[in-house]
Amino acid sequence: MTSFGVNDTTYEDGAVRVAPAESAGHLAKLLEEARAAGWPALVIGPPPVGDRSQNDRTAQLDDALAQVCADANVGYLSVLEHLLGSPIWIRQVAEGDGAHPASAGYEELAELVWPGWHGWITSGRARVM
Repeated sequence: MTSFGVNDTTYEDGAVRVAPAESAGHLAKLLEEARAAGWPALVIGPPPVGDRSQNDRTAQLDDALAQVCADANVGYLSVLEHLLGSPIWIRQVAEGDGAHPASAGYEELAELVWPGWHGWITSGRARVM
């Protein structure tokens, strides 16, 4: 199971840190290498942060990562929209460093991911072939 991408959408030195197509390419390569090694994969999409513009960029990346996973027949759990609508997540991110919530926010994330992760484990897709 892996989750990545939100740092790629950070705007610095006049541009995003990693272009969405490049981020998607990194995921595709990672999934290809995992498949070749016989490792199962489940990808968790990037969560929102306290910056609206970055969340817009993250939404575009979330779509691209979901497409990579669909093309690779790998499960993808998008968490962005749900957490954007979460008063707990948004408040705790704002009260913290702008990117990370306190424990209640992470509990909400875990509750959001749990059904997909549990389904992935119990479906047999998590078994190494």
